[in-house]
Amino acid sequence: MAANIVKVYSVGLQGPAGSPGPTGSLSSDNSGSFTITGSLNITGSVTSSFFTGSYYGDGSNLTGINSTGSTKEYGYYNLNTQIGFSTNAYVTTGINLQPEVSSSTFSISYNSGSGVFDGFTSGKLYELEFTWLTRASSGNSMRFQWEKDGVLVGNNSISDQSLSTSARDQTTTKAAFISSGTENIKIKCTGASGNSPLGFNGDYSFITIREI
Repeated sequence: MAANIVKVYSVGLQGPAGSPGPTGSLSSDNSGSFTITGSLNITGSVTSSFFTGSYYGDGSNLTGINSTGSTKEYGYYNLNTQIGFSTNAYVTTGINLQPEVSSSTFSISYNSGSGVFDGFTSGKLYELEFTWLTRASSGNSMRFQWEKDGVLVGNNSISDQSLSTSARDQTTTKAAFISSGTENIKIKCTGASGNSPLGFNGDYSFITIREI
């Protein structure tokens, strides 16, 4: 029978560890990617073209950050009572711009004589809303709709007072559009029938314009 040969290898004595190398640095022109799966605490400043993730804190020192889908600008308009409407007439008087949630850069202007809203920002999405409480006698009906550059847009809101002398319908007409920066926006009475007075009650009527 052949003999089995077993070889044993053992580590010999090791010398002392060498000196550590120089500490590396992040290049200011690094064009690669940097991924963090945990949390990152920064005590200095950061300049970046974009960021995805979640911010924690009060955000008091964050600038230039837009949250997609949230309202950027908001204009709220009070209305005075306006009566004497006929078909194809426009809402033209008694409106005062009162920005409530908008910044100082809200650019929309209103001409109370012509009833035109303009000053929209090109490329922005706008939501328009006109909520009104009718002021009409029994047997009357009224409807309003937004008009953009002479073309009716959005829904046609209808208030019908045919059932009761005391009925007062509150209704809303809405529209939305992406601006080219040159729009003329109005609110048009698309139908008025019956006996005077035909109009809306300003105590419960208002306009909102949102820039998204």
